[in-house]
Amino acid sequence: MSMEFTPQIEAYKEYLDIYGASAAEMPNTSIAEEYLKKYGLPDSIYQSEWRQLHSSIFDLSRQLPDMIFKKDFEFISLLGGVMFERKDFEQFKSCLHQIGERNFLVVQDTFGMISNQKQYALKMKYPL
Repeated sequence: MSMEFTPQIEAYKEYLDIYGASAAEMPNTSIAEEYLKKYGLPDSIYQSEWRQLHSSIFDLSRQLPDMIFKKDFEFISLLGGVMFERKDFEQFKSCLHQIGERNFLVVQDTFGMISNQKQYALKMKYPL
């Protein structure tokens, strides 16, 4: 496992123990490690290749419920607990293909996290 994600894996190992999970519920760290190896975006790559784009869209000094997008951007607010329904996700991917993108990122918001937990926030890169 890359040392980059060791803090997340260690936190994952301890999480269920802290909350009194039974042995049957203990996390499968090998699956988590493989997932992070495949999709995890190391902070060094985020900083060098993606941070500038991220900060050009979002006002990183603001937090929800304030408007976090820069003035030139609009967003569509969807109700519910699901980020995308299948049809919405397919439309999202189609739009990204049309502008020549091959990947999209999901950057975990750290709003509300206590300071010593922010190191565990994930940045994921997924292919289209």
